Amino acid sequence: MKKQITELMQISDVSYYRWKKSPKQKDKKEAPKIFSLLEYAFSEQELDEYLSSGKIEKLELIKDIDIEELKTLIKNKDLLHKVTEIKSLLEDK
Repeated sequence: MKKQITELMQISDVSYYRWKKSPKQKDKKEAPKIFSLLEYAFSEQELDEYLSSGKIEKLELIKDIDIEELKTLIKNKDLLHKVTEIKSLLEDK
């Protein structure tokens, strides 16, 4: 993740490690919050994708969907998965 953050933030490795090893980082008081957010919210692959294309495909797929609709879609997918599992179990009997 260091490679992606340093490239995205246009900082040196030294600056990145200075932040990571800082005693303040342990307290989370003065560490740049953007670094923590990037590490929390994105995988290395997603940041690589953004750095090479300017987009993250999974975010492009959901960018126009509000949170409640997204929750419903996820629940429906889980429900469909469970129904498929149950059908499979019943067919095995």
